Amino acid sequence: MKNTLGSILIIAGTAIGGGMLALPLASAGPGFSASITLLAVIWLGLLASAFVLLEVVLAFPKGTNFGTIARLTLGLPGQIAMWISMLMLLYALDAAYISGGSSLIVAALSQAFDLPISAHLSACLFLLILGSIVWYSTRAVDRVNSILFSLKGVAFILLLSLFAPHVNLTQLLDSGNSHYLLYAIPIFFTSFGFHPVIPTIASYNDLDPKRCRRIILIGGSLPIIIYLVWEISTLGIIPRTGDNSFHAILNQQGSVGEMMIAFHHILNNKLITLTANAFSDIAVTTSFLGVSLALFDFIADATKRPNTIKGRSQTALMAFLPPLAFALFYPNGFILALSNAAIVFAITLAVPVLSAWRLRTTGKTGTYKVAGGYILFTSLLIYYLVICIIQICSDCGMLAQFGH
Repeated sequence: MKNTLGSILIIAGTAIGGGMLALPLASAGPGFSASITLLAVIWLGLLASAFVLLEVVLAFPKGTNFGTIARLTLGLPGQIAMWISMLMLLYALDAAYISGGSSLIVAALSQAFDLPISAHLSACLFLLILGSIVWYSTRAVDRVNSILFSLKGVAFILLLSLFAPHVNLTQLLDSGNSHYLLYAIPIFFTSFGFHPVIPTIASYNDLDPKRCRRIILIGGSLPIIIYLVWEISTLGIIPRTGDNSFHAILNQQGSVGEMMIAFHHILNNKLITLTANAFSDIAVTTSFLGVSLALFDFIADATKRPNTIKGRSQTALMAFLPPLAFALFYPNGFILALSNAAIVFAITLAVPVLSAWRLRTTGKTGTYKVAGGYILFTSLLIYYLVICIIQICSDCGMLAQFGH
């Protein structure tokens, strides 16, 4: 039980990144009711996916990750698909978090010591500090993430306390336009991306089925609760149309920064921007820890590096040098990958579902079998295919986008 709370927070912290602040920008077009309904449906699908992934992980020895599982169940093609999708997703996310975290280092050093520092050096410092925690152990990530998640919670509660007196509930009844729903789907889909860390969490909790199910249920449910509160708070203050509206924000850069400026104009409170920035900065670190932990263990299993100082150091180099290089020297590379994150994430989820299907047909399931069986597996595969099609349509400019 001693690892349960920390595991819950690792899962929740991995999903709830700085991108959460941008959810209202995607929700403004469809409106509150439609967006919340869509978020709930997407969350249910991804929670079911998490339990299927858990079934697969628990069918193998402790420390086995998705790459080895894909090879043992689907052969070389499955392993290659898993490798490509997982590394594209996790490397791109890590590169993005390193870039975002470097600005945090720059701001902290300039404010505390009036010390100028280059973006390249700050990125290296960010990676060195947090990467060392991942290198040391999962327990170290547990402890640090728990502290950071608590600070993130304080910042979030403070932000909500600033918003609460100004929320106009009748504004939430603005029905919006369902034509904008499809565009929001890939954005919502990637907002619940904790799944790559499931093998690590299962091993950290000794492959205990009951405990792992509870961890995934609670940790995977925290994001939808927090997203609901955030959507109420933001969509209930900023109007859809008019001056300082979501339409005006999206008609410009459509950034979180523009949204915070709108809050400042409406509420006339500079503390909102400061608190939102603090939340976003902390969210970057918790998401980085979760994603890096998943990446570290995936590579350690795939390359069969031993759990020694030398072995973990070799794994760390393979895990952290590529995203650092991309963040420093080829930022457009990971931006391109992130722009199609929904497709990569869907493929990353589909491969373990196919592994679960194969385990069921060969009678090699482990200590846990998720309810629903083949009907659930088929539904999830169709679900992932639909996500990919919608993302492709979005990339081709075929979907209506609010404010454009």
